Amino acid sequence: MDVLTTRMEQTPEDFQNGTMTELPILEDYCGRVAFALKILFPFDFLSYWKAKKYFAKNKPDLVHFHNIKFLGFGPLIAAKENNIPVVFSLYDNWMLCPNYNLVNKGKQVCQRFHGSRCITCVAPFKKPLVFFRKQVFDHFLKQIDFFLLLTNGEKNKLLQYGIKKSRLGILPLPLFEDTYNPDENAIEADSLMFVGRIDPDKGLHVLIEALPFVLQKHKNIKLKIIGEPLGDRKYINFVQDRIRVLGLGEYVQFLGKKDGEEIKDYLRKTHIVVVPEQWAIAWPIFMTEAMLWEKVIVASDIGDVSEFIKDGQTGYLADPQAPRHFAAKIIQALEDGRMLNRNARTAIMELCNGQRIFKILSGIYEKMLCRPSLLGGD
Repeated sequence: MDVLTTRMEQTPEDFQNGTMTELPILEDYCGRVAFALKILFPFDFLSYWKAKKYFAKNKPDLVHFHNIKFLGFGPLIAAKENNIPVVFSLYDNWMLCPNYNLVNKGKQVCQRFHGSRCITCVAPFKKPLVFFRKQVFDHFLKQIDFFLLLTNGEKNKLLQYGIKKSRLGILPLPLFEDTYNPDENAIEADSLMFVGRIDPDKGLHVLIEALPFVLQKHKNIKLKIIGEPLGDRKYINFVQDRIRVLGLGEYVQFLGKKDGEEIKDYLRKTHIVVVPEQWAIAWPIFMTEAMLWEKVIVASDIGDVSEFIKDGQTGYLADPQAPRHFAAKIIQALEDGRMLNRNARTAIMELCNGQRIFKILSGIYEKMLCRPSLLGGD
């Protein structure tokens, strides 16, 4: 297996049985300006040129693209010019929304995808090209032989967009069984944990507004917040001001950014993990890891979260924009009395079983290599 990627700081130590080739991109020379333009016109001539030479020389049987918004569609066109079948894994809304999040100006989930209407939502520098974005992206999407999506919700989204069902498949991300052995005695009762960026999309403000209602019934609540703000500090200043106004200072602790092992240490002791997402994320990574650790989870009922969390069984689902409803679900989780939720681990291990995922992916590759015309264009 060969891997093509953007410039690396260092080669991964665990990469074996293959080679890694770096493709140059415009950002190497023009910085963030190049990426801003690529959001609207997703073709990078540098990555195209290098990939075309690579494919002509090495002649791979198949190319599987992952998260290529930095490379752009240049390597895709290079592969098609060399008559190589292409599989494309889609992990976010980059191809459907210039802001990536499919949330409109009113902070509601957008069901209409990109088009001229996006001019009301995007930053000023994006406005001139937003009218042509859909036509440009559609041109490139027609070159992709097969799409792999993470969930049924993401698959239905592309069906609604107009991609044929024969070109769509579902492939969850694998999770590898952790060595963690649950110990109920180590868990701090009534402890809550939030992990994520400190920005509006992650919904920390909803959790803060919910806490006073929880405290009316449970006086010993403690919330630990792991993460840091991106960009300016307006949002975190707003959240901290609400904590002060609501008198929550003794119940909330900001821990800042932590590495993976530190997060695990806190997770071991946590009773309830709260995931107040505000937009339709395809695969909430930390939530699935918390499920693997048998954590009790209260999460937003938004996007594809309901494919992981079954309310009252593998966790609890709340209205993402309703602090009172979030509070009610946290109270329900506390009063159900479970310190661990083994149903969550069972569900996520079944969904993300590595052998099952390998079998699905191998089957797709075999079909494409044997009869690629079955999967091709619109």
